[in-house]
Amino acid sequence: MGQTGSTNALNRELNHVASNTNDTGRARRLVAAGADLRSTNGYPWYHTPLHQAAFHGRFAMAETLVALGAPLDLHSNPCGRGTTGTPIELARGGGHHRIVQMLEAAAKGTCGKGSWVCLKNVDMCNQGDVEFVRNWRQGGKSVEDLRRMAEARGHMAFSIDPSGRHFKHCAFKRFDYQLTPAHCTPSPGEIHIFTPAGGGAAAAAAGGGGGGGHVHHLKPGGGYTYKDSEALAAAKGGRLLTLQEARDFMKGKPLYPREDQWCAVQGRDWVQVGNMHHHPGKSHVKDCGHYPPWGDNANNRTYGFPSWNQVVLYTTSGGGAAAAAGDGSMPTALPSYSAAAVPAAVPMRQPVAVPTAAAVPTAAVVPQGALITGTPVAGGAAASSSAATSMPPLREACEFFKRELGVNGKSLVDVVDASCEMLGITDVKGVSLMQKAEKCWVCIKGQ
Repeated sequence: MGQTGSTNALNRELNHVASNTNDTGRARRLVAAGADLRSTNGYPWYHTPLHQAAFHGRFAMAETLVALGAPLDLHSNPCGRGTTGTPIELARGGGHHRIVQMLEAAAKGTCGKGSWVCLKNVDMCNQGDVEFVRNWRQGGKSVEDLRRMAEARGHMAFSIDPSGRHFKHCAFKRFDYQLTPAHCTPSPGEIHIFTPAGGGAAAAAAGGGGGGGHVHHLKPGGGYTYKDSEALAAAKGGRLLTLQEARDFMKGKPLYPREDQWCAVQGRDWVQVGNMHHHPGKSHVKDCGHYPPWGDNANNRTYGFPSWNQVVLYTTSGGGAAAAAGDGSMPTALPSYSAAAVPAAVPMRQPVAVPTAAAVPTAAVVPQGALITGTPVAGGAAASSSAATSMPPLREACEFFKRELGVNGKSLVDVVDASCEMLGITDVKGVSLMQKAEKCWVCIKGQ
């Protein structure tokens, strides 16, 4: 068991806070002031603060206490939940499954086994987002806390802006491949990337299905037509997936949660890889009943400003292109493609080598969609300016904000103001409506 019931006022307050609130900032301050994480509420319970949080299902509190070093294996009165009354037993007995998973990960020592890298002025903006923490600094969290949270929850990276000038939230990310600096593009703020011990992607196990584990998806920048998608896949030494392969790979789960994104698949069809307005794996031709008007014109505005054709899904497991019949079957022999085989008429986004910061002027701009293959440099401001100039008319931008952020408003002013609040954009005093919208656009697009 932990210590006997404490007479220390700080310890009693910490136990009370953990039992009755999710005020993690207050708990953090109490520990900093000297409250003991091993202290208990005494006979007959002997519950430490972590026992209290686990028993009452307070995930944020339990996670914070673990991050602060709370012991995981102290026994207590199980209160009918198990035999020894450890925190994980109390959580499991109460059906608090997220806490159980978090405590299991902490007990296995998965946290801290791997390496982190922080890249400044680059990001994977609006890609791979699986979870958000709004205003993490105000909530009392540090960068180290965010890293521990990411490891415990199986996330691969997170994006933040420590200055708070551009955005205040933390976006946790997960991909089916190991994220590297080469995947990132210029953007304000910074991205922290975790590589597990032994290398490899934390989510690599997701690569099942017809792609043979060599399925890739990315947002190269801007909208992509069917031909553009085919060309990029060929340039990568691969091919588009068939509809069935894409469905097998996703297994009913979105690759881009809370987004509406369609990817080209063989047989001149498009498959949904998000889950905002359509279910993952939905076929545009078969389920919607027609080929999309933006499929051959990335800027077609039949349904408004297109933001749903920005992902390319392809496989390098067999190389080349599969049979054009589009029946979902794989040929026994696949011809090999290379970048030289791509028709010259198809515009390609080629990787660009970026020199080190010392060799690059402050105003250097990396082309949209380029892959960074050198040391990340401070190009956020220039890239942001480029994104702002590419913003569509204000009304269309507001429709985009509504779709992407889920905001509402009776007027354009309401929509833009709500978007600024959602994104944590506060430096808007004396700024025009158009400039506010541009700030939102840059924050979302990030390139």
